[in-house]
Formats: sequence, C-alpha cells, structure tokens
Amino acid sequence: MRKALIFDIDGTIIPFLIDFESLRERVRRLLGVNDELRPLGLSLEKLNLPEELKNQAWELIESEELASIDRLETSDYIENVKTICNLHQQGLAIAIVTNRSRKTAVKLLEKIGLRQCVDLLITREEGLDRKRQLEKALKLLNAECMGFLGDTVYDEKAAQELGLKFRRVTSHKLLPSLVRELL
Repeated sequence: MRKALIFDIDGTIIPFLIDFESLRERVRRLLGVNDELRPLGLSLEKLNLPEELKNQAWELIESEELASIDRLETSDYIENVKTICNLHQQGLAIAIVTNRSRKTAVKLLEKIGLRQCVDLLITREEGLDRKRQLEKALKLLNAECMGFLGDTVYDEKAAQELGLKFRRVTSHKLLPSLVRELL
C-alpha cells in the first residue's frame, strides 16, 4: 500500500504571515461581537449571526489570506518545498489540510511550486473541523498515513483522536527534520 503524509500550511510549511490577533479584532468589529474567535474559522461558523454578515467576515479573512501570499519570501519555504516534493517523487502521497480558502490555498501552492507535488487538498470549503478534514483526507488518500504535521493544539488533538502520529511544527524551518522523524 502507498504511504502518505499530511501537512497543514500556515505555520507548518510557511511561516505565519497573517497577524491573526489583528484579523480577529477586525472580524469582531465587523460582526459586532465580543467572542474570542479561537479558532477563528470554527468560532465564526458557530456564531448565531446572519449568513450575509458571516460572508462579509469570510471575505475579510480571504482578503488577508491573499495579501499574505505577496509577503512570502523564497527563503521562507524553499527547503520545505524541496523536502515535500522529494517525498512525492519517491512515491509518497502528499495531502494538505488547511483552513485557508481553496482559492488562496491553490494560489499559495502554485506560488511556492508545491501544487504539482500535492495529491489532495482539503480546504475550509470542505469543513473547518480539523478532525473531519483529516478523516476526509485519510479516506480519499487510500494510503497508509505515516503522520500529520501541524502547528496548533487543534492539529495535535485531532491527530490524537484519530490515532495518527503527529509532529508539532514550532517553526516552519524545522519541518524537514520533523518529516524525517515520521518516516
């Protein structure tokens, strides 16, 4: 059976280029709420607000996601892209789970040269719950998952609930060494 690895994007493959505290504050002001908005996407989804207002918040978030792509420097990601593409060339299936929109995730993967090395992309349009994203990835990959690499406690909790090996990426620069630990 083919082997696979699953990755998050922001904070894992690339550094955080979005000031999430500032973004949360702008979303709070737009929506007129005092919610903590952690995690941002799931919290927004659960708010009891008109869909039109939530859509405005999603547009604000997507605008920030798109702007973040322009702030990427080649040195921010080149080693991680090489590592992942080498694994793909060796026959490993590569999946990405992200709470970015499909539009921004595809644009980002294309910019960094990783799109052709990704077999499966699960974005927020398929759901914001990381555990459900991972379940969908595992089902669609039809491969033995060697592990999941992400940067948040939400990633770790989802991996534990599914019995997946997990490596917490505390700095995107550590990704290649953490990948080697899983193989």
